[in-house]
Amino acid sequence: MVRIAGCVERWNRVGVVQPSDWEEAVRAVTSAAKVICPPGGSLTWFDEPCALAVPLGRTDRCLGIRLGAYTLLLVDQDRQLLKTLPLAGSVAGSLGSWLSSHGFDASRAADLPPLPSHAALSNLERTMSNVYVTLGSIVGVTDGAGPVRTDPDTFETTSTVSLPSREGEPPRLITMGLSPAGEQGDLFLRTQPEAQSQSPLRLAMREVATRSDGDAQAGAVGRFLAESLKLAYQAVNREWRARRPPE
Repeated sequence: MVRIAGCVERWNRVGVVQPSDWEEAVRAVTSAAKVICPPGGSLTWFDEPCALAVPLGRTDRCLGIRLGAYTLLLVDQDRQLLKTLPLAGSVAGSLGSWLSSHGFDASRAADLPPLPSHAALSNLERTMSNVYVTLGSIVGVTDGAGPVRTDPDTFETTSTVSLPSREGEPPRLITMGLSPAGEQGDLFLRTQPEAQSQSPLRLAMREVATRSDGDAQAGAVGRFLAESLKLAYQAVNREWRARRPPE
């Protein structure tokens, strides 16, 4: 049985935005993400500065993007804010100089779009925060689940569950996440091998946003994830297992 009770307890209500405004907001933050993220890298969510950031790893500082304010951040190893730089309309030269002055690679600096709609940016920020908290709570109790990460090129935000496979079988994987495509993004689950389900495991975030009450939004997302995860495990012929506690 898939146990994801409480996965949407920290849900922040999202509102409906115009599809064109959503698209502009996603394009703007993706442009900024490509500047700060090294090739082949990914971003993760930092709760304290409320930002998507390059994972710290072994470094004592990293760069991040505060989505709602469309601002570049420099944070320390404790995820505390050190510096900020507004990104709207930044040109490659000034952005590159700022990056170089703080010891970061400036080779990917580029001209960035003007400031998108504040409502769209705020909703994108709340959506990303919700996705990280919701998926993160599932990852925390699910055996084989990897961390939640955001692809800087597509802004797709996912976690993949790697399941045992027998000799000669293809890998058994379940990927859950958010695609920014569409009117306001979609929550989705996909499997490998691909599920033969007649209905796609997808929930339009615009549909969720039309529910004005935050509890109603959280309930819709929770039901979708519970039902879709059950179908996904059935599709790959595996059972959900709890994550083993660290030894």
